[in-house]
Amino acid sequence: MSNNERYSFAGTDTFESFLDTTLNNLGARIAQGFGTHCQAVILGGGYGRGEGACVVYEGEERPYNDFDLFVVTDQAMDIPQAVHDVRKEYEQQLGIDVDIGRPLPYTSLANLPHTLMWQDLLDGHKVIYGERDILKKAISSSMMEPLPKTEAARLLLNRGSGLLQAMKETQVKQSEDPDFIRRNYQKCALALGDALLISASVYKPPLSYRREQIGGLTQLPSPKIMDLYQRAADFKVHPDDSHSEPSLEDLKEMANLWVQFFLQTEKERTDRSWKDIYAYAKDGFIREPLQHHFPLLARNLVKQARLGKLSWRYPRERLYGMLGILLIEGKTERKLWQEKVDSFLRVWETCN
Repeated sequence: MSNNERYSFAGTDTFESFLDTTLNNLGARIAQGFGTHCQAVILGGGYGRGEGACVVYEGEERPYNDFDLFVVTDQAMDIPQAVHDVRKEYEQQLGIDVDIGRPLPYTSLANLPHTLMWQDLLDGHKVIYGERDILKKAISSSMMEPLPKTEAARLLLNRGSGLLQAMKETQVKQSEDPDFIRRNYQKCALALGDALLISASVYKPPLSYRREQIGGLTQLPSPKIMDLYQRAADFKVHPDDSHSEPSLEDLKEMANLWVQFFLQTEKERTDRSWKDIYAYAKDGFIREPLQHHFPLLARNLVKQARLGKLSWRYPRERLYGMLGILLIEGKTERKLWQEKVDSFLRVWETCN
């Protein structure tokens, strides 16, 4: 069975059959909830690419990753309550999150922005309800071109935010998610390498291809990335194997690496340079020009007003510098640091 046919990287045939039945039933239930408006239900993420993880709990194989689902509809609409109910039912049954994105009108597919999320979806997905080739027929061929280098910065922002939350989580006595720290540490390590691949215009699924490409890169911010990236890739497909939880010192070392890699990818993208992350944070240049086209300025003003700010800039702009400073300071035991992290995360959640 090829990876295009599989859901998981290393699950048994029994597990694959379970996922196939579960996902097809889920797709049919979601489509039913949308009624005649549903044209397709699409599985993205690790399971959509055939790279999903499988863990064994009490002798039984179970899914580890979330289900990332996208629904193509014949018109713009919200997710019906019946679909939310189905999502919650499957989350309770499977013990994982079932994420359903905002419904995508078919007419909007040709104009999807060229981002990492949409390119990954196009390169690796499974249609669990509807026409098998609906995405390839509708999405612009320009989506197959190398990613804009802004996507390296956005990827590092997202995974760095996860690392920041993991650092904060070290101060929690009993976590609701005992694997949170380990998972976000490995996701950040993988993102450091993927950001370099995006900057070099060689990023592309599947993971096995990227593992080969990382070895051909030169001028690395740190040679540690070679081992860290391969370990993180191993974790992505085999989270059950012996990947111990990182210590706070491990997290702080990863935070320092994040700053090194972030400054290098930003230097290559913008042709600017900074002495350190503090100088970068003070630099007033626009990080994401596409979020500042004239038609979007009203949206930016509204988002900022909801955060108690008066600015025409997209709120994510100020997060890039803030994140690096919070990561390298890493004063996890200090209440002031924790409050700054909470403030950062409130803004991040409005833009993520």
